Parts: sequence; C-alpha cells; structure tokens
Amino acid sequence: MTTTVTKPAAAKPMVEIPGMETGNAPIPLVIGVTGHLAIHPAAQEDVRKQVIAIIKGLQKDYPHTPLLVLSPLAQGADQLAAEAALSCFDRSDRLDRLWVPLPMPENTYLNYFEQDDAKKRFTSIKTRAHIFNLPGAPENADYYKDQANRDKQYAAVGAFIARHSQILIALWDGKPPNSKCGTASVVQYQLKGIPPPFRPAMAPLDIVENGPVYHVLTPRAPVSTGSEADDNNVSPGTRTLTILLPEREEVDYSWESYIRVLRHIENYNADLAHAAGKKKAWVKKVAKSADRLLPAKEREQLPGAIKKMIGAYNATDILAQSNQSVRLHVTTALFIAATLGLLALECFNDVHFFNSYPIMLAAYPLILFAAVIAAFMTKRKRIDAKHLDYRALAEGLRVLIFWRIAGIPDDIADHYLRKQQGVLEWIRYSLRTIDLFSSAGQAITAAPGGRHLVAEYWLKPQADFFTKKSQNNHRGHSRRDIVARSLFFTGLAIALGVSGVLLYQQIAKNIEFNRGLPEWVDYSIVLMTLFPAIAAAQVGYAEKLAMAAQARQYQRMLYIYRRARRELNKKRPNIDISDIHPLLTDLGKEALMENGDWVLLHRERPLEVPIGG
Repeated sequence: MTTTVTKPAAAKPMVEIPGMETGNAPIPLVIGVTGHLAIHPAAQEDVRKQVIAIIKGLQKDYPHTPLLVLSPLAQGADQLAAEAALSCFDRSDRLDRLWVPLPMPENTYLNYFEQDDAKKRFTSIKTRAHIFNLPGAPENADYYKDQANRDKQYAAVGAFIARHSQILIALWDGKPPNSKCGTASVVQYQLKGIPPPFRPAMAPLDIVENGPVYHVLTPRAPVSTGSEADDNNVSPGTRTLTILLPEREEVDYSWESYIRVLRHIENYNADLAHAAGKKKAWVKKVAKSADRLLPAKEREQLPGAIKKMIGAYNATDILAQSNQSVRLHVTTALFIAATLGLLALECFNDVHFFNSYPIMLAAYPLILFAAVIAAFMTKRKRIDAKHLDYRALAEGLRVLIFWRIAGIPDDIADHYLRKQQGVLEWIRYSLRTIDLFSSAGQAITAAPGGRHLVAEYWLKPQADFFTKKSQNNHRGHSRRDIVARSLFFTGLAIALGVSGVLLYQQIAKNIEFNRGLPEWVDYSIVLMTLFPAIAAAQVGYAEKLAMAAQARQYQRMLYIYRRARRELNKKRPNIDISDIHPLLTDLGKEALMENGDWVLLHRERPLEVPIGG
C-alpha cells in the first residue's frame, strides 16, 4: 500500500548548469520518465500540461537545482514527456537537460518502433539530448531478434531509470504489471526497490532504495478500432496528479521526509552558488583543493569524466572546510563563553570588591544569552550538519575518483551509508547523480598510469593524513586531560589550603570572623570554583570534538592504508591493474565505512551551549 499526496505546481525560471570541471556545477535533480507506448489521443494534451506543471513546480521549489530528465525516448509517453519537459528549459542548455539511455544500439532500437512517426519524433528530439547506450547492452543486432532478449533490455533500461531517479514521472493507467518491462513494472521498481538481476547483490541488512512516483493518470489508446478500453479516463481536464510514496519498514517515510532529501540537495547547490560567486577567491580555493588531490600535470592526462568528478570533489571539499572552520570557532567560543559567564557570577558572589558593580552580575546572563544566540544561529544555518554532510560527500567522491582511475566500475552508492536512510540519503543520491552526469555512455577503463596515481595520490596521502590526525587527536586529548586534571587538583588544593588556614586561625589563634572572611579568601573561593569548571570545560570540549574516539578510528584506518600499500608493493610493477581491483575495492569499502562511522560519531555530538560544563 502506498501513500498518496497531491502537490500543486507553479513556474519560475531555472538556473543554468555551469561546467563540472571548474568545480562550480550544482548537483542535478534527476527525473525519470516512464509511460505507455500508446496514449489515448483525447488525453495527450492534458498529460502534456501535467508534465509541464510538474517540471515548472520543481523549478519553483528548487531554483538553484538544475533538472535532468532521464528517458529512453520510446514511442508514446516517453517522447511526449520529453518534448513537454524540454519546453520548460532555455534552448541554450537543453543538451544538459535530457539524457537518453538506450536499451540497445540506436539503429536496432528504432527498427522495433512500430510507427514511422515515432522514429521521426525520436530523431527530432535526440538533437536536443545526450544519447548513450545502457551499460552492458550487447552490440550484436542479431541478439535482439529474440523478443525475450528485447524484453530483458527494456526491463533493464526501466530499472536503470528507477535506480538513477530521485523522482519518477509515470504516465500510467494505474493497472498492475503484466510483464517485467512495462510501465507498471518500472513504477514498482521505484516504489519497492529494484529486483535482481538489475541491481548488485545486497547484504541482508542493507536498505532498499526507492523513491516517490509522480503518477499522472494516463489511459492507453484503444487496442482496436471502436474499443472503449480506458474511455472512462479520457475526458479532457480529468488527468489527475498523485504522488505515490514508497513503504519503508525501517523508517516512517512521509512527504516531509522526501522533501527534506530534496531540500538538502537544494541547500548544497545554493551554498555552492554563493561561494562560487566570489570568483577570484573561488578559483584559488578550487586550484588548492585540486592540487591536494592530484597535481595539475597528473590531472591533465585524465579522461574528461574523471575531471568532472574532481571538479565536484573540489567544490564539496571547499564547502566542507568552510563549515568546519565555522563549527570549530563556534564550539570554542561557546566553551569560553560558558567559562567567562561562570567567572563573572563567581566574582560578583564571592569577591567583595565586585559586589558594588552590578555589571558583573549582568555579565553572566548576557554572556550566556550571546552563547545561546550563537548556537541557535549556527544550528539554524545547519553549519554543523553541513560540515558533516559535505565532508561525507567529498570523501565518497574521493573513493569514486580513484576507483575510476583504477578502472573499477562499482557504483559508489551501493557501498556507502548503506544502513542509514533519511537525512543522509541525499548523499547517496548525489554520488550516483554525479557519477551518471560525469560518465554516462563512456566505458570505464583504467586511466594511464592508474597504479602510480592510486599509490602516490590516494594510498600514501591518506596514510599520511591518518598518521597526522591520529597523533594530533591523541596529543590533543592527552594534553587536555593533563590540563583538566591539573586544574581540578589545583582547585582542590586551594580549597583544602584555604580551609586549613581558616581552621588554624580560628582554633589555634582564636580568631573570630564575625565581620566576614578576609578579602583574600574571596579570591581563593573564585579560584577553587573556577579551576574545576575550566577542567570540566576542557573535558567537555575534547568530548564534543570526539578526540579520543577519533584517535582510535584514525589509528585503525592508518593500519589499513599501510597494509594496502604493502600489498600493492608486493605486486609486480608491470602487473595488470585489474589484478589489484579486489584490493582497491576492499580498501574503498573500508574508507567509506570509516567515513560513515565518522559522520554518525559527530552527529551524536551536536553543536550546543555546554550547560553541564
């Protein structure tokens, strides 16, 4: 059973898609299309208007996010929807908007079109589209003479569209499937997940990937002259749009949760547009990020698809670093503010000199109020979450880039954050979309010098990174632990010392403190209170940054990268790179798992005022 939601649509001009290699290309929203081969003539105009309304509604809701329409341009609904979608875009960027995966070579595909008009329509539309053959589609035309083989490829292209689409537009009569390659089957792929053999093997606990369907009620054309099949749905103006949401056992999947996924992509694109708007600074940052990944002379030799992935990595890496810097500064400021607020309160309460200065009392709520506002604004802008999400996306892209350099064709999204749905789902969507947008239709083969690039610019830098980070986190945690213990015992020593002196003066010297304690005692009380508070802040700061946990995690990854380098060095220099695919695939999976754990570790420590400190 599916959930249905009705969504109104409206129009707004779209943004253009800049080049991916320059590092300022937004992540597209992929809209798949499926539909009947023959639509009732009386319904076609209404269906066309519905498709336009859907496209323009998405343009309005996500103005920074380009739309990418994915359709095999089969006769009937596919072609109608493609023409309707293209009418919503400026002609200058249409080549980036319609992508056409073919289930078989083009000439063979057209031979099985039943109508000459459909062939002409295909030829007309393809001039405004990017055409590519479905990966793994046989080239031999004789293979497709068997209807079963054709149906297998039709089902495969339907599964491909469902797998790569965040939204599926279904021009469908709503009837259950009667074959594995029809419109109803593609709808089921989107709502319930793609079955074997059209997807890689899944682990028992892996989530099922699925998504919403924008169902436009669409009657088929009569199968024969005078047939009244579906005539009950053909009255002009009766085409209804229903949004079907998939059932998920793991989470409560609702319209709002679906919107949040799309909103994350829109926010990323908006942040990218804002950052890239500062052109001079952006160019410098992109160059610096690219050089950290691969030197310019090495990048120049890479295929265009990998260069586009590097551009996406650069953009995401810059955004992650920017948010990380803000997060670190705000976290530090919050702990300092909490300590200063406590200091002001203690001085007013315990130091006679400050009793006549109400500003010291006012400083306590003012400082904490400022801290709360800073934390609220940071949370409202999602600085903390963006840092984690963008870093997760960047690290996924790092693995994707080096897998493609080595000629490993695996879909990165099949191995990343596989146990999580909801807020992290947009990262898998984005990785799959970037991979599609970068390399669709291109054979995945190892780049020249792939082994050298992998060894020198993936394994070695990552081993060095984890060495440095492990040491820094271990030293930082140890240093703060020593400082915290020293401050705590210093405060305790002051308390014991002051107590001892006062008791000695009262008992041995018979001094009475009827007029209050000496002024030096007031300052001592402030110190004996403040030092343990600072110690607690030091411990809380280290815990907030997860220093100890990160040190252990980084140490584990350091050992993994070192082992990978040793295993790679054992191989003969002239060995075929495909022979080390298992090693690099396993390493990539470990890297993805580690980064997923890192994201979840920090999500458990959100940015907030240290009330307990």
